[in-house]
Amino acid sequence: MTRPAAEPLTVVMLAIASGAGALSMVELVQPGSWLTPTMLVLAATGAILVLGRWRLESRWLPSILGLLGGGYLTTALFTEGQGWAAPLPSLAAPGQVVELFRAGAHDAATTTAPVADSPGLALAITSGALITLLLAELMAGGAQAPAWSGLPLLLPWVPTAALGATAPTPAFVVAAGGYLAVLVLHAAPGGGSGARRRSGWASAAVTAALAVVLALVAAPAVSHLPVPTWQIPGGSGGSTRLDLGLDVRDHLTRGADDVVIRYQADDPDEIGPLHLVTLTEFSGRQWEASADEGDTTPVADDVLWPAPAADGDGHRMRVDMLDLAQGRLALPAEPRRLEVDGDWFYHAARDEVLGAAAAPLQYEAEIYPRELSPHTLNEVPLAESPDPEALRVPDTGHREQIEALTERVVTAAQAATPYQQAVAIQDHLRHDSHFTYDLQVDPARTDDAVWDFLGSGRGYCVQFATAMVVMARTLGIPARLAVGFLDGEQGEDGAVEITGHRAHTWPQLYFSGVGWVRFEPTPPERTGSPPSWAAGMPADENAEAGMTPQTPTQTPEPRPSRASSQELGSTSGSGSGNSDDAWWPMLALLGGLGLIGSWWRFRRRRSGEVETAWRDVRRAARTVGRAPPSETPRAMTGRLRLPDRAQSDLARLAEAVEQQRYARPGAEAPRPETVRSWRAQILRALRRTRSPEASGSVESRHRHVGGRR
Repeated sequence: MTRPAAEPLTVVMLAIASGAGALSMVELVQPGSWLTPTMLVLAATGAILVLGRWRLESRWLPSILGLLGGGYLTTALFTEGQGWAAPLPSLAAPGQVVELFRAGAHDAATTTAPVADSPGLALAITSGALITLLLAELMAGGAQAPAWSGLPLLLPWVPTAALGATAPTPAFVVAAGGYLAVLVLHAAPGGGSGARRRSGWASAAVTAALAVVLALVAAPAVSHLPVPTWQIPGGSGGSTRLDLGLDVRDHLTRGADDVVIRYQADDPDEIGPLHLVTLTEFSGRQWEASADEGDTTPVADDVLWPAPAADGDGHRMRVDMLDLAQGRLALPAEPRRLEVDGDWFYHAARDEVLGAAAAPLQYEAEIYPRELSPHTLNEVPLAESPDPEALRVPDTGHREQIEALTERVVTAAQAATPYQQAVAIQDHLRHDSHFTYDLQVDPARTDDAVWDFLGSGRGYCVQFATAMVVMARTLGIPARLAVGFLDGEQGEDGAVEITGHRAHTWPQLYFSGVGWVRFEPTPPERTGSPPSWAAGMPADENAEAGMTPQTPTQTPEPRPSRASSQELGSTSGSGSGNSDDAWWPMLALLGGLGLIGSWWRFRRRRSGEVETAWRDVRRAARTVGRAPPSETPRAMTGRLRLPDRAQSDLARLAEAVEQQRYARPGAEAPRPETVRSWRAQILRALRRTRSPEASGSVESRHRHVGGRR
């Protein structure tokens, strides 16, 4: 007798689904460090499980062998001194595995996605894929509950969903397809007439089709889940980074709040926020970091500023960059002269100092503050942009709506000059009751992340600063994004400490003869007071200039509404309803699969119990002689001679099998608990019986059985 083909095929499908689940991590950890070992471990473990299910009688032994084999291979691939030639892991291997897991946990907490190279995270992904396969196969093969094998298959997707990362749609479809294949394999009957088999396959096909439809509905929502690229975690070993690819649709993820910068200054109140990066290229959703190549000059004794700057007496500060592996120096937003060891280069167009030295490092700066005031800025006419990219508004299909909203904002404030318009936009975002500082961002409604934010009103500094940059550009005001840190807390020794949670972005607007000037649209609960020059003109000068400061009661309308999906649907084909709508297809999919699994389990509970029990009996009957593949249940009952009760139960079970396979559809099957009682009694009797080859003859076997009675 050969093993049923469904069990090996089930292992293959579950291995494929587990591998697809591992691919859900590609947006979090780059696959170069884990893809090959993960697929090797899944292939080897799958082969062990296939052989075990094909040749072994036990329900649990194949899973144990798979765990031992997969665990050994994982250890051999990830621990030092191991490899294909190593017969056994060394005694140091368990300790190395523990240390790798600790390092992986540290990397997960202190680095931004996608992580380029982390052996600890690679080990975690490979181990997770192995555990997923073993648990799913144990459910489907060992526990004979294939519908429940879907629960372990969801495990690899938990980190992706929890962090809000983009789930690869093809991987999700493959994983769902593998699970559906398992249901189909176990739903199709293994015996009976051709018509009955065709009916079983038809039912399985309908089940699969329903789940496929749900998967297709969920795929768009899965593909639009946001990626956690804007996070400023703390940590040690120079691992903290400011991610340079800021996605306006991301939630804000924070790590440990460790001190990353400490400085001492003659006048700390004059320092303000420190920036490391300025970004100009915006796609409509994401800021792109410019390449480091370009016009750079070595840092020397010159004042570092994009334009000629006044020299003279300045404020001195000494900066310690403790834990910030960025390749850039933290700079105040005023002309400055630096004293720093190593090879550092100044990029004037971006106002950045670039180098290769890693933290910790120390340098000194002398700062020459500009004379910035509302009055002087108000007299500056519209400037010609020093960078054409600083005026580009992405063409997402909503540029006209953003321009119209911006025009209403500045008109309501009676803002005439570029400075007045900048203050009007800043105050609109900063003080309007429609806008709320929130670490969570509403799901995408349209193709334009800024337009979505202006409608939802929920976001953090990236959304507020980006919105002001884009709105200013619609008015012809050059604008870009600065990335750095708000000023920190001053200690008793006079040193100012800046932690990772002070990471911040803000807009810089360009004024002729003045340069790039910081504004602060993020609400005051996060940023405090705006810069003195961005606070607006005094009341008497406002009156002379004809400018009326905007108040929250003067909110311009219309704007994209959080509650109105009909308006958004009329302007974009990707509208998806309210803020929770992006999740409903996924919930519908999971709920649908659960209902299908429950229905399948209920339908197969009685009929499947009979076939499962009969299959186990036929396997155990090998101990009393092999039977031809064509042997019917009735013929097998006549061939075996068991104790009275077991023989009676065998006859009842055979009758139930015949009734199920050959009787008219809908015939009542015995209760599951009755079938399980028959099975237990028969298997108990068969275990006491030796094969004819061992006992010498059929007659001696019969006497042996009779003696046991």
